[in-house]
This record gives sequence, structure tokens and C-alpha cells, in this order.
Amino acid sequence: MKDLFFITISVTFFALAPVCAKAQDSTSTDLSANTSKPKKSPKFIDNIELTPQASTDGNDYNGSESVVMPAKKVDIKTVSAEKADETVISKTHKDKSISKTSSMSGMAEETYLENCSSLQFKYAILTDQDVELVKDTALYSFIDSWMGTPYMYGGSTKDGIDCSSFTSTLLQAIFNLSVPRTAKEQYDACVRVHKNDLREGDLVFFKTQGSRRGVSHVGVYIGNDYFVHSSTSSGVMISNLDEDYFSARFVSGGRLN
Repeated sequence: MKDLFFITISVTFFALAPVCAKAQDSTSTDLSANTSKPKKSPKFIDNIELTPQASTDGNDYNGSESVVMPAKKVDIKTVSAEKADETVISKTHKDKSISKTSSMSGMAEETYLENCSSLQFKYAILTDQDVELVKDTALYSFIDSWMGTPYMYGGSTKDGIDCSSFTSTLLQAIFNLSVPRTAKEQYDACVRVHKNDLREGDLVFFKTQGSRRGVSHVGVYIGNDYFVHSSTSSGVMISNLDEDYFSARFVSGGRLN
């Protein structure tokens, strides 16, 4: 009985051995085939390649989408001589924001701007004009040397000066014109000029003490509705005829014969 059992086991083993071997060979072949297939590289839609941009703030790129910050808009317009000084120091002729639309073109404008002084740029800013219109450097140099001088009634020096003394000193030094001492006398000595016809060097007159008192303040016109004068509040300064205070008190422009 034992012999019959061992005989049956042996027959079954030898009968199944070729089948197992064939199955193993088939499995090995499939694995080998799968292993030998080339690896596919990932493809981007329409061959678009995404390349990280370098960080502009000194930090490493973090893998998120890049953000482009808008350029900062700088406004160079200033309301005081001190701010204009700070602005002019850093400006060159290449800064087109200083000069608005120019009547010059090409090389002519570039050459002219190269030859402009910081003083011209400064007063182009203060008077909101094209820098090529600020031509009388002697006038602006005179103004610059007096800027900020305190007001003093009856004064005529850099320790203190009143409005009519300042205008007479400027006209004598720059235009070689002699004028009377007081604002009222200067007004009487001038030919009347409409506001729209004012030219550099003309006088501008105001009634600052009531209409019955007549002309009581005077300044020198320097262009684009700006004038220089010695004010009771701030001394020698630049103001605009369109400012509410001066617009309400403006009398007339005046031109000496």
C-alpha cells in the first residue's frame, strides 16, 4: 500500500514539472520585456517649457509662479526750494521727467541738456517749466542767493529785506533798471501789462491790505505764472499767481519803459 502511494506521488510530480517550468519561463519573459521597454519622458502641452525666473529680491526662487511688480511711479514735482535741491542733485540730462515735451529734437536737445546746470534744473522744477526755458542763469543765480532771506520792513540786506527793496535790488543787478523805493511808486512808474502778456522781469502788483489802501505788495515775474518776492510770512520765496491768496489780490502787471 505504501509503495502504491509513493508511486502515485512520483508520477504526479514528474507530470507537473514541465508545466511549472514553462509557466516560470513565460513569467520571466514578460518581466524581461517590460523591463527592456524605454522610459517615456513627460511631455508638456504644445511643447511649452516652464523655466523658473530668478528672484529679484535676493531670495531663492520658491517654485511658485513668478510675480512681476509694477514700476514705482515717481513724482518729481516739488513745492519747496529745499526739496528741489534734493531732487536736482540726483538728476542728469538723461532723466526726461525733468524736461517736458521739448521744442528741440534729437541731438540738439541732448546736447543742450548736457550743458544745463543744476541751477537750471532746480528752477525748471520749481517753476514747472521746460529746462530749456530757464535760460537767464544770472537771474536765477541772483534769486538762489537771496532765497530764504527773512522779511524785514524797510530792510535792504540779506539780514532782512522788504518786497519793494527786493524788486528794486533785483532789477538793478540783473536788468540794470532803476526803480522807485516803494511798491506804490513802482506801480506808478510802470506801464500796465495784462497777466497773459507778462514777460520775465516784469513786476506784479497786489493789494494785500484792503482795496482802499491801494498797491501794497510787489514781486518780479519769472515765467509760467510764477514770481519771486519777499513775503511777510516766509521772506524771499517763489509763488504762483494762481494761488488763491494772490489771485484774489492781484492788481496788474507792470513793465518799466
